[in-house]
Amino acid sequence: MSPASFLALTIGITAAAIAAQMFVRQRRRAALSELARAWDMHYSPGDRFRLAARVAERFPVPGASDVRVNDLIYGNEDERYRYIFSAEYTEGVIRSKKRVRRVVTFTEPKGRSDATKWSALVLADKEKSLIDQYKEIREKR
Repeated sequence: MSPASFLALTIGITAAAIAAQMFVRQRRRAALSELARAWDMHYSPGDRFRLAARVAERFPVPGASDVRVNDLIYGNEDERYRYIFSAEYTEGVIRSKKRVRRVVTFTEPKGRSDATKWSALVLADKEKSLIDQYKEIREKR
C-alpha cells in the first residue's frame, strides 16, 4: 500500500468514526429532549448553570474526580428547581481508574441559595443505559 493510499484510508476511517459519533450524540440529544418535553421540563446539552464545580464538592462517590455535567434536564417542582443530568467522573484512587457516566438529580430552593439547602444527590444505577438511568431517576425523585 502506498503512503498516499494509507493516508487516504486513515482519513476515511477517522471521518467515518466522527460521523458515527455525531449521529449517536444527535440521537441521544433528541431522546433526552423528548423526555424533557414529556416531563414538562427543559433540556440543555451542556452545563448551562455551571453545576459541575458545586456538584463535585458534594458528590457521594468516594474518590470521584474531574466531575463534568452534561445533558441537563431542568425545571420547576413546587417551590424548588429540579436538575437531572449525566455526571461523568473518574472513579478509582490508586490503581485502576476508569471514567463513569451516571445520571444524577437534586433540587434547590428557588432564588439565590447556597449548596447547603440542596437536597441530597441521588444517583441512578450505573449498569443501565443512559436513557434508562434518566427514566429511573425521574421515578426516584
